[in-house]
Amino acid sequence: MLVLDGYGGAPLPNIDIAFDFYASNKNAIFVDLIRNFSYKIRDPYPGSGKPNDVFPSNFQTWRTGTFTPTVINRTFPVGTPDDQANPPKQAYWRLTPNAGLPAIPAGQSIAFYFEARLAPTFIWWQAGQEYRLNAPPTNALGGDRYGPPVYPTNWTAPHNGASQTSGSSAHFYLESPGIGQKKIPIPIPTEPPGVIQGTKYNDLNASGTREMGEPGLGGWTINLLTTIDGITFPFSITTLVTDGSYAFSNLVAGTYTITEVLQSGWTQTAPTPIPPGSYSIVLGDDDIASVRDFGNMNCTIPDCTITAPASVCAGSTSNTASVPDAGVGATYTWTITNGTITAGQGTRTITWTAGSVSPITIGITVTTSAGCQCTGSKNVTVNAKPIASAASNSPVCEGATINLSGGPALMASYAWYDPNFNLIASTQNHAIPNATLAMAGSYTLIVNDGTCTSDNATTLVTVNAKPIASAASNSPVCEGATINLSGGPALMASYAWYDPNFNLIASTQNHAIPNATLAMAGSYTLIVNDGTCTSDNATTLVTVNAK
Repeated sequence: MLVLDGYGGAPLPNIDIAFDFYASNKNAIFVDLIRNFSYKIRDPYPGSGKPNDVFPSNFQTWRTGTFTPTVINRTFPVGTPDDQANPPKQAYWRLTPNAGLPAIPAGQSIAFYFEARLAPTFIWWQAGQEYRLNAPPTNALGGDRYGPPVYPTNWTAPHNGASQTSGSSAHFYLESPGIGQKKIPIPIPTEPPGVIQGTKYNDLNASGTREMGEPGLGGWTINLLTTIDGITFPFSITTLVTDGSYAFSNLVAGTYTITEVLQSGWTQTAPTPIPPGSYSIVLGDDDIASVRDFGNMNCTIPDCTITAPASVCAGSTSNTASVPDAGVGATYTWTITNGTITAGQGTRTITWTAGSVSPITIGITVTTSAGCQCTGSKNVTVNAKPIASAASNSPVCEGATINLSGGPALMASYAWYDPNFNLIASTQNHAIPNATLAMAGSYTLIVNDGTCTSDNATTLVTVNAKPIASAASNSPVCEGATINLSGGPALMASYAWYDPNFNLIASTQNHAIPNATLAMAGSYTLIVNDGTCTSDNATTLVTVNAK
């Protein structure tokens, strides 16, 4: 902190605060970023004037506001060339007089708070990783010193970090007109280094655990990933040829992800689950995370490409799916969602029935006799079946026309079937004349929309028998006598008698015609109706003899 006690009412001077950036005797970076610039206007601190009310844990609520220096993390003295392989000893930040700050009331003090980040050794050991500081959010803290646009190239020379300089004498240096020079030591604590280590090995039996006799694999790349100050830092190391071991050392406390780079012809077996096949490690100070091993087996990966239709109809059966033959002793494990496997589980070809929900997902895991494994999946689109409808003019009378009507309209095809399931028509609607009693029963319609075939739609047709009319008379009769017409059967809903000229003459079962004349001779007709159907004509011939 920098405190200007009782400075209110006067303009601030130019303030340059330098700091030891590099220790050449240890090839080490002391401080690589300056951040969290804050200020507070307050009454002068009592006693010695040293601040006692602000800490890294509360500075955000303590401060009056923030400010941005006009220069951050530049070489000092001003104009000193910056040699990346042998950097200058000092850097600095500058506060321009009153820039961005409110007026300070008379008698008040202003306290400036800032933080210096001790350079993490594990970053500066990795040549070329420093350029990641030249990106948000750290570029605003002077990170743009480590690459374009301020510097034409990235830093590529490895250095030690602050943890390698414990016991060294690093300082802040304040220089300002009217204030003079001040030198404040920067404490460099001993930061216990953390380690993550393990072995890359040949998992000969694909057990996922290293066992006796399983050798290490040298020349494999192991990656480490962590985030510091919002910047993601990736690192990699190559396993030793002699035993397959690896170690990331000098790590600060934090969370790390460790992964391997898979090589062609190999299958990862550890750590599980796979994917991701990685370790997530929370490392504390001085922690050593060991036995972070990666297992692989050398084999030919089988082919899990599924051959199956791109689309099927809802409810369709006898669909198939298959994968290439993985050789003798291979196992095949199938899964399906929104469908049912009906045959072939455990073989490379299955038969399945589609459900009604799209998509159907078919999955496969193939494991060779050597333990090499692949997984695959395929989505199959489910097309909805059209919904057929069937209706008729039932009931109908014997001899009438049966009218069948179907739907929906505009289908690609229609198929009507009689009660014996014989195809009788290929049109949406169909008429069957001269109905007989044998034509009664359930008629079926099946439609196809050009893709899928409907389920059966049925309509029940009832054919009612016609009543059988009978007609008789007392023929022959003599001129002047009464003609007696008698009909049947009894109890019909209606009767209709017609004379030889087919004029209606009576609506009763029996009918008497008095005073017969020669002109009344001829054929008389009776038609009856039983309330549902009308009979055929029944006739009786009447002879009238002259007197």
